[in-house]
Formats: sequence, structure tokens, C-alpha cells
Amino acid sequence: MRKLRLLLGMSQPEFAELIGVSGILVQSWERGVRKPSPLARRLLDTISHDPAHWLASLGRIVHAKPRRAG
Repeated sequence: MRKLRLLLGMSQPEFAELIGVSGILVQSWERGVRKPSPLARRLLDTISHDPAHWLASLGRIVHAKPRRAG
């Protein structure tokens, strides 16, 4: 977990926000106090498989312009 976060160049709070969990949960994962749920583990595995691609796809989402209704 920590390796992945550092590979992405993120702090614990940044990483937590990115994946939609609390900073305390990320800290607990990294300290071995808790284990990621199966769903969280799947997301982390997906990110680990190709971090650059995953970050690039997020960049497209973040920079996408919202569509107007109507």
C-alpha cells in the first residue's frame, strides 16, 4: 500500500481522497492495523497493475468539462 502511494507521489490524505476513503483508514492499512476490504483491494490491485494509465485516466475525468442539462 505505502509503496503504491509513494509511487504515485501522494501523501496519505491525498491518496485517501483519491480513492474515496479516510486518511485514518489509509494510515491503518499501512500500519497493518486493518486490511483493505475486498472491493478496496480490487481497486488497489487495478491501480498497481498500471499506475501511469490509471492516473492518466483520472486526469481526463478531472479535466472533463461538465455537460449542461437540456
